[in-house]
Amino acid sequence: RQSLLRISEAKVLINRGDHEAALNCVADAFSLAEGEPDELSGPPSMCPATLGLGLHAEASSLMAAVDILGKSAKFQAASGVFKANAMAMQGDLSGAKKAASEAAASSDVAAQVAAFSTLAAIQAILEEKAEAVQAADRAMELAKGLGKPAQISAMCLASFVQADGAQAQAALNLAAESDLMQVEALSSLAQAQLNYQHLPSEALGSSQKLLMNFRALKDTLGQVAAGSMVALCHSMLGQVAPARAAASDAVKLAMDSQDMGSEAGALLASMLSALTGNRPADALDNARRVLKICRHFEDPVAEAWGLLELSRLQLAEDPGQGVRSAEEALEIASKASPSLLARRALAAATLVLARAHALREKPVAARRVVEKLQDLPGRGSDVLALGRRGEGLQQLLAAQVLKEHVAGLGAARNAQALLNGVRDKAGEAAANLAYANALCAQQNFEGATDAAIAATAGFKAAKCAVGEGTALCALAGVQLRREDALEAEKTAKEALRIFQQVRSFSGLKRCSALLGETRARQLLAHTQLSSLQPSSARVFFDEFNCAHLEITEMASQESLEAVVATLHGMQRTRNNVKAIVMHLDGIVGPSNMHSYALSSGNFLVGLRSISIPIILAGSGKISGPSWQLFLGCDYRICSMDTDFLLPITSPPECLGELVGPAVASQLCISSGILDAQAVQELGILNQVRPSKDETGRAAAELGKRIAGFPGIACRQTMSLLTVPPVRYTTLGSQKLPDPDVIA
Repeated sequence: RQSLLRISEAKVLINRGDHEAALNCVADAFSLAEGEPDELSGPPSMCPATLGLGLHAEASSLMAAVDILGKSAKFQAASGVFKANAMAMQGDLSGAKKAASEAAASSDVAAQVAAFSTLAAIQAILEEKAEAVQAADRAMELAKGLGKPAQISAMCLASFVQADGAQAQAALNLAAESDLMQVEALSSLAQAQLNYQHLPSEALGSSQKLLMNFRALKDTLGQVAAGSMVALCHSMLGQVAPARAAASDAVKLAMDSQDMGSEAGALLASMLSALTGNRPADALDNARRVLKICRHFEDPVAEAWGLLELSRLQLAEDPGQGVRSAEEALEIASKASPSLLARRALAAATLVLARAHALREKPVAARRVVEKLQDLPGRGSDVLALGRRGEGLQQLLAAQVLKEHVAGLGAARNAQALLNGVRDKAGEAAANLAYANALCAQQNFEGATDAAIAATAGFKAAKCAVGEGTALCALAGVQLRREDALEAEKTAKEALRIFQQVRSFSGLKRCSALLGETRARQLLAHTQLSSLQPSSARVFFDEFNCAHLEITEMASQESLEAVVATLHGMQRTRNNVKAIVMHLDGIVGPSNMHSYALSSGNFLVGLRSISIPIILAGSGKISGPSWQLFLGCDYRICSMDTDFLLPITSPPECLGELVGPAVASQLCISSGILDAQAVQELGILNQVRPSKDETGRAAAELGKRIAGFPGIACRQTMSLLTVPPVRYTTLGSQKLPDPDVIA
């Protein structure tokens, strides 16, 4: 127990920068451990560290320890393991692997366990899974002779190497009632449940048990780490209040202990809980505090990672500042010493910057950044991933960013070949999806369809539901471009079904599913719009000399011209039309299907130039050009279920004169949907009827009554009461010179 305390103290001293005192604590820990191996949980899992604060200082301390301990025969085996860890931290994985292999040849069983553990971890990072599993099994076999603590450590390492929680659960069962031994097993189990098995509910239970054990041991830093894990699990489950409370407790404990490294970890958990609770300002504040801590350690790699965390958040609120933070991170990482983490920080900064430029629709800048990514030192080794897979992921990113450019096609093909070579099914499917998007951008819809189908099958084989749904959305988009609305609708519905199933999960899968569901619904809406066809405006006359006009906002230019010509022809032949009943069926359609006569207001100018009353019988959804037709009528009747979509984006010039300045401003500024009763309260709707049929009958009856008046009286009255017909043109459209020309 005293040895473990010395090791914890050494970590604190390293974070503070007091490397000499830290080295003395490590030496004391080894001295205390001598002769009592069964009382300890064994040396900590000597796997290469991931992102850590003061990492370069820690690696330097380990190398100094190698020099000092190597002079003593007693500590030569430990010196070899330290050397392997230090080299791994500095990015020399090949040298670290060699040093660990040499240390594994020691006659000291405890040193062999540590060496095989380190070797297994390094091989796992190098994606040599079979060799890593073999080394982990060897460590477990040797650890059986060193007692439970060493055996538990080896089993936890095997859980990490195998990316499975089974060994961690077995280690927890072996730990029995010992709080000290349960700590490592519970920590490994929680990590496996969260990262490998994607079970945040189970990980939350394990983390809470871990927190209780640390409290029993009165280990403050352990409580900070476990509390951060609890907050993370709550956030993944969408539990806002518990996540916020757990993160706040962890941050407070870290600040009280004056351990800035632990504080940074707790702040990251607090940042995620703030995002879960829709508190972006708090998340940004936490990210700035993390960056401040990173800068305190004067570690360029940690500072680069801190800037990247800040950049990702700033991109949502202030994209320009987010890009500047990413550029600063890129500059700092490029100047850092060429270690493993420095190269990964450089790659991550390049990734964030490339995607930021792509989101801001700056393809030229994005292309330059992607080219930098492909030219990074160690390309294809230790950048995004290792070997061919890393190179394939680079090409995949290039294909995603450059999908609108011809170069995106080549990058997608390269990604397909590279990821197929490493048997990465999900990666190959993602490459097929990028290839489909690139082909679609180049108008090659047939090839895009085949690639999207292949991507869907690949994600299905890899059991990646979110990927399958995303590929189906891409396929539906291609089918829409091919004007195959029926097939696009079927594909979008299948994608929606998949996303709705995944939505019941938790964590990142649920977030991705919600985004995918939104995209699938958008595609479904587009399929319904694509099935719309231009309609024909029709006019017919009854025995009372009333003209009945059936019209929608999708009416074709030719039919509108024919209606105006017919009505003016009737007036010239003295078959006087006494009134017009406009049967408006509100259908929301895309703007590119609106005829020029409607969108410019010229149709209404021609209709109003006849100078007879116009009665509206409206139903459906009133939006776009339908608003002009609605406002161009003298008496307005609508059914109860009519919806009015605001704002009016293209009002007629005379809008203020028709409805009054106050109502005109409200109609143009407000947004949302008004029902018929609300519009009637504004004073611009005369009657509301229960149904569409009753609306039509009421309008026809009013037209019949108006037709009973003399035609000259009707025309004179309308000429006096209404604005000149030419003022019904849409704001900004071309003016017609003279109303008599229209007549």
